[in-house]
Formats: sequence, C-alpha cells, structure tokens
Amino acid sequence: LQSKHPEAFYVVTGNFNQVKLTDILPSFYQHVTISTRGDNTLDCVYTNIRGAYRALPHPQLGLSDHVSLLLVPTYRPLLRRIGPTKKTVIVW
Repeated sequence: LQSKHPEAFYVVTGNFNQVKLTDILPSFYQHVTISTRGDNTLDCVYTNIRGAYRALPHPQLGLSDHVSLLLVPTYRPLLRRIGPTKKTVIVW
C-alpha cells in the first residue's frame, strides 16, 4: 500500500503488548509517550509523519483498564502563530 501511494498519510493504532512496529515499519513514528496501562505504554499510535500529532491522556472508557488517548495535531495555522497587526488607513 505504501509503495502504491507514497504520498498518503498512514495511521496505525492498537494495543501492542509484545510488538514494536519500529522493527516492522521503520519509517513510522510513535506518537504516544505516556503510560496507557499501569507503567506501560501498550496503546500506540504510529504515523508516517514525524511530529504530526501528540497524544493527550483522557479517562478510561467504561470498564477498560487502559487510558483513552486524544490525538491532537501539532500544526498551528499561520494565522494563529502570528499576532494581529494594526493598520491605519487614511482616506483623502
């Protein structure tokens, strides 16, 4: 799939107990840096774009013993990065 559509954005998520995707998919990056169950990071989010997202912890859903994750884009639009400018226009 990656060789057929190299320009596409890919996301791989799941509960990875014993598997490290960095061995299988070396061009993918892990975005979860927090513990998701006890002291372990079992729930992972991999994408093919480094630094595209950060994972924020949220309370468990239902009877789950894993932390829920909210994936937030790290990109901030240019309009939010640059403060407003004040201009004075004089009409003759």
